[in-house]
Amino acid sequence: MKQILVLFSLFILLTSGKKPEIKMGTIDLFNKQITIKVPASFELMDEGRMKKVYHAEAQPKIAYSNIEKTIRIGFGAQSISSKEAGIPALTIRFEQLLKKLHPKAKWKDQGVQIINGHKVGFIEYINKKPTKFYELLFFASFKGQLLSCTFHAPKKKHKPWKKIAHEMMQSLTIKK
Repeated sequence: MKQILVLFSLFILLTSGKKPEIKMGTIDLFNKQITIKVPASFELMDEGRMKKVYHAEAQPKIAYSNIEKTIRIGFGAQSISSKEAGIPALTIRFEQLLKKLHPKAKWKDQGVQIINGHKVGFIEYINKKPTKFYELLFFASFKGQLLSCTFHAPKKKHKPWKKIAHEMMQSLTIKK
């Protein structure tokens, strides 16, 4: 009986504790004009791997992933004639486009925040088809370009990662 109590206590101790904290590191992007936090354990994806996991039209310039390649962070910059004042309108347009592309998605949040002095638009949703995934897309104006970041995680593993995705977004720094 004593062994059963010890095993039960050990089980409760191991399963009730907090999940290990994910350590963040800071990376520089686009000639050190952008800094952002990403999970320190994530690896830079090579171009071959990016071609396998991203559609050609949506392939980022730079991407990071966990070791299993199930959680991905893609960064891109496209020339666009939008200034920072246009971010709210772009947020609405992107949301409308995504709703057409993913009509069965569950929309979590969207909006514009001021982060480190810059307007940052964001859209957050859970897609249901063809596979279930969580995605946070955020973007900002950067030297005549639209800087974008897409955080992608499987739906069943997204809850702890949602906090990380938002921490990344809040850490975005654009040098002037």
